[in-house]
Amino acid sequence: MFINAGLGYIDETPLIGMTTDINGTPDSNFVDLGFHHPNWNYSNEPNIIPTISGDPNNLTGTISIGVSGYGITTERVFVLMDGEYIGELEYFDSNMPILLETDNYRNGGHSIKLVAIDINGLVTVSDALETDFNNTFFNIIALDYFHPTADYKILGFHNGAGSFEAKVTNMAGQVIWSNTYNGLHVNIVIPGSTFGNEQFCELSITGSGATKRDITKEFRPEDCPAGVKMVIVLPNEDIFKRRKAAVFACATACDSRDVSWVSICCHDVTEENLTFLYNKSSVRYIYWCGHANDNVKGVYRTHTECWRKGAWWDIFSKKWHKIKVFSYTRQAVPDAEPLPDGWDDLGFDLWKLGMKNSGDKKIVFIDSCLSAAFRDMAFAYGMFSDWNAGTHDQVYIGWKIEYRVGPGWTELFLVTTKGVRMFWERMGQGDSVYDALYYTSVYGEAGVPEALWGLNAMLDIGQGKPDEIDDNIIVWGEGLTNRLTNP
Repeated sequence: MFINAGLGYIDETPLIGMTTDINGTPDSNFVDLGFHHPNWNYSNEPNIIPTISGDPNNLTGTISIGVSGYGITTERVFVLMDGEYIGELEYFDSNMPILLETDNYRNGGHSIKLVAIDINGLVTVSDALETDFNNTFFNIIALDYFHPTADYKILGFHNGAGSFEAKVTNMAGQVIWSNTYNGLHVNIVIPGSTFGNEQFCELSITGSGATKRDITKEFRPEDCPAGVKMVIVLPNEDIFKRRKAAVFACATACDSRDVSWVSICCHDVTEENLTFLYNKSSVRYIYWCGHANDNVKGVYRTHTECWRKGAWWDIFSKKWHKIKVFSYTRQAVPDAEPLPDGWDDLGFDLWKLGMKNSGDKKIVFIDSCLSAAFRDMAFAYGMFSDWNAGTHDQVYIGWKIEYRVGPGWTELFLVTTKGVRMFWERMGQGDSVYDALYYTSVYGEAGVPEALWGLNAMLDIGQGKPDEIDDNIIVWGEGLTNRLTNP
């Protein structure tokens, strides 16, 4: 009576790969009731193999973990280390790995496994990959966020001889704080006042080796300027790390044009914070940089991601987990095609915010895979509103293609980052949206025009329907003459 008696599927919980069975067979389909424990010696699929960047016997810093050998029916793949859930390879079929900061863990041996689920709910478990971490600084504990009203602390251990230096640099690369330490322990306290009005910083600790962290200002609604114009949304740390040059170019462009901006990053990207910011009539511009897709198991519906604390399987610890941010669901459109896996109830519905028939949002750039393959997300942001039909001053920019990171994708990601960075640099110099986009097609570095504008390397806006031209960046709406302004 306890088999499959839980409230949801095992792959929606961190219990993936664990078991209640005395024989050690992993739980599958609906969660079994009972205590779940890891059976680390269990393996039933030697063909699924964890792949990692670097020498497994000498891993340092940030590494990538991927998968090879999965079958055509594989639907989801999860990473575990030392019996603990690490994360999901959400785009495993596009060779996109996840990142692991090895200096967050102790030095020495660690065991990595993969757990896969196929379309029939069958759970398969890989053999363990034995690795060895060897960092100068290890067991590092550092918050993702800083705030000028609180000291920022870093704890950990130092595995080297001699002194080491800690420093904080701002978005412009200027050192705003530094100090030197000695000994085997890392115990660093940075005064909150150090950060002032900064929103993006980098923390580095350097001795015989080094460790680095991107840290961002914690978002608090009470800190938000009353007339904020731009919101920079960064829900996925891995994409932020890889797209940082473009993100900084956007923020710098705002500064150059005297456009007030705020950023929300990682776990600060919640339904509550998005609703608070999007409902502000002063917010005219949105740059969203993160993961996205145009469908859920074949049901076409554009969505990005945000974070929610707690779930039915996590009522006590209240850990963060990702949810999908949809253009619309049945929450707002009752006769919409049902979404699989209960996402009509579980997702965040942008349609409910009322932007769809509002003229508030003037420039929206969803810098995410497949974010403009269909028009539904542009609809949700108001690009086809009655207001825009009369004033023609709203524009939505997104991608028709995937641009992932991993084998076969890295070069495309790098050149698209260069192109987006160039777009924001031109916007910071006062260009219109059209002129900034056009500039990338004419003056972009090698590979940029093709990555943004297809095989002909030419901006084809106005040469046909957006979904019929070969441009990889798609524009919906008519506000191509818009500029970053602070009226």
